[in-house]
Amino acid sequence: MGLMARWDEVPDSTPIAKEDLKGGEISTKRLYGLDSSITVAMRSAGYHSRPHIHNCEQLNYLAEGELWVFIVEKGYLLRQGDYFRVPHGAGHWAWNRGETRSVLIESHSPPLIGKPSVRAKSVGLFHQNEHGVPRDMPQTIFL
Repeated sequence: MGLMARWDEVPDSTPIAKEDLKGGEISTKRLYGLDSSITVAMRSAGYHSRPHIHNCEQLNYLAEGELWVFIVEKGYLLRQGDYFRVPHGAGHWAWNRGETRSVLIESHSPPLIGKPSVRAKSVGLFHQNEHGVPRDMPQTIFL
């Protein structure tokens, strides 16, 4: 693909199985490099994930809507324009209690592409001569 991709070149993905959701739907677009990934995650109204962890740090920006995020036992109500961090290995889950979708820009380091089905729908941004396999590839583990 090279070092750049356009929105329509990145496949839509539904990275969370229905049994790992308590409600709603999620659609994502994910790109990755050697040390990090970026995901645009669009959660429907009513989206509610089960608690999960991943072995990577996650930095986030809420671009649209509102979203409750629970990290360990503390809840945070995010509104458009807010940032937050999920520490490496911290149990967390999200709930869109609003009436409109939320759009969360998620950055994971190392890249959150360990699950083959997620990696298959993700786009690696690498130069022609660059070795395009991340050193570590964590995945989401539902609790």
